[in-house]
Amino acid sequence: VVSTQSTGALAVEEPKMKFVVAGATGETGRILTRYLLNQNKTSKVVAFVRSKKEIDFFRVSSQEFGKLTQIEEPDFDQLEKYAPQVEGFDAAFSCMGTTRARSPSTEEYNKVEFLALKYASTCALAKVPRFYLVTAEGADKTSWNVYLRTKAEVEEGVVNLGFQRVVSFRPGLIMGITRSTRSWWEGPSARVVSFLDSVLPAKYQELHLTRIAQSMLLTAFTDIEGGVTGVQALGVEDMKKLTPQMSNFPEGWYPYDGEKPLHQDKVPQ
Repeated sequence: VVSTQSTGALAVEEPKMKFVVAGATGETGRILTRYLLNQNKTSKVVAFVRSKKEIDFFRVSSQEFGKLTQIEEPDFDQLEKYAPQVEGFDAAFSCMGTTRARSPSTEEYNKVEFLALKYASTCALAKVPRFYLVTAEGADKTSWNVYLRTKAEVEEGVVNLGFQRVVSFRPGLIMGITRSTRSWWEGPSARVVSFLDSVLPAKYQELHLTRIAQSMLLTAFTDIEGGVTGVQALGVEDMKKLTPQMSNFPEGWYPYDGEKPLHQDKVPQ
C-alpha cells in the first residue's frame, strides 16, 4: 500500500494492526480499548461486550469509534463460531475476570475466570499469534489461595494453546477500581497499601489500572513490530518501568470510581 505525500513522492504506508479484546467494558478493558482505538496504527478492534456501548463510554472521537466492532452478549458455550471474525488478527487481549464481591462462591468465581481460557482457545483457532492477559501477582498452581491458583491455571492453559507470544500482566492491588466491585476488605486494604507504598517491596505496591492498560498496549506494539516471541510474565515493577512517565494518578487522569469520568486524552507519550 502506498500513499502520496505533499512532496509528490511515494512512501510505503505503515501496515495497520487489528486487535480483539475480551472484557472490553470492564475496569481495565475499557481503558485498553480506548488506547487501542486512539492509535493511528490500529485499523480495527473487535470487542466482546456484555452490552453494546456508545461512543461516550470509551471517550474516543467518532473516527476512532468507527474502528470498533462490538460482539454483544457472546455465546461462551460456542465461542468458536466467532473465530472467523478475528481470523489473522495481530493480537488478542483478555481483561476478563471477576472479584469476590461479584462472584462470592468459588464455583461461580472459577466459572467466570475460566471464560478467559475459552476465549483464548477461540483466538488460537483463529490463528491470532499473540495473546496478552491480566492475571495476578503471586499466581501459583500450588497456592492455597483459590484466586491465585485459578489465575495460574488459566495462564498455563493459555500457554498450552501454542501462541507464538503470551504475556501475563500480574498486578497486585489495582487502584482506580469502582467501589461497587470491590470486596468489603479491599477498600481499607487499599488505604493501608497506599500509605506503605514507598516502603513495600515492588511486587506488593499499588498499581493504577491505567498503567496496566498502557503496559499491555506498549508490550503488544513492541512485540508486533519487533517480532518478539515466547512466554513472559510482567509484575508490578515491570509495568512501572514500562510506564515511567505515569504516576499512579497522573495529572489529568482520574481513578474511575463510578463518579468521576475518565479524562479524555491520548496515551501519554
